[in-house]
Amino acid sequence: MTLSRSALLLALLPLLTQCAVTEEQRIKTALEEANVCERQEDCALIGSKCPFGCEIYVHRDRADELKPLVDNFASSCVYGCIQTFGVECVQHRCEPIIAHPAAGATGGVCATDDDCSLPADYAIRSNCPFAPRCIDDRCAVVCPIPDPFSTDGSWGNMQCETDDQCDCSGYGAADLQSCSCVNGGCVARVI
Repeated sequence: MTLSRSALLLALLPLLTQCAVTEEQRIKTALEEANVCERQEDCALIGSKCPFGCEIYVHRDRADELKPLVDNFASSCVYGCIQTFGVECVQHRCEPIIAHPAAGATGGVCATDDDCSLPADYAIRSNCPFAPRCIDDRCAVVCPIPDPFSTDGSWGNMQCETDDQCDCSGYGAADLQSCSCVNGGCVARVI
């Protein structure tokens, strides 16, 4: 008994489909595993392609290996991708920046403290000499923590080398986000 070509193709179709799904899943898994970072500079854009996503970022050390897999994958779907504004390393994952932060605004990209500005609602508050700071390449607002042993009562005297040397328990406002060592001084990060 001989099978016609169409009958043979129909018999093999489930196997071919399974192979395609397996290849797609293999690439998705590799992309997921390669999307790691310590800093923004670790992230490399290798393209946008359905079914793998818009703005596919991976660790720069894996970009040359994974880009050809994405580029050469036979895709039958199309994405409509939105504009992004670069990438950031969030919880050790490369994440595209969706909203464009205003220059100097809290959360905006920065290289130095001079790139950041103090929001008016913090500039007028009297419970702390709030200051803009560039922390982890993002603008933030901080309150310097005074040294409890200071005789002159000045702000920002508490010196540190690591975050665990800082104690922000004296900062009583509800807007405390974290207690950090920034530029050798303890600060309460509020936004």
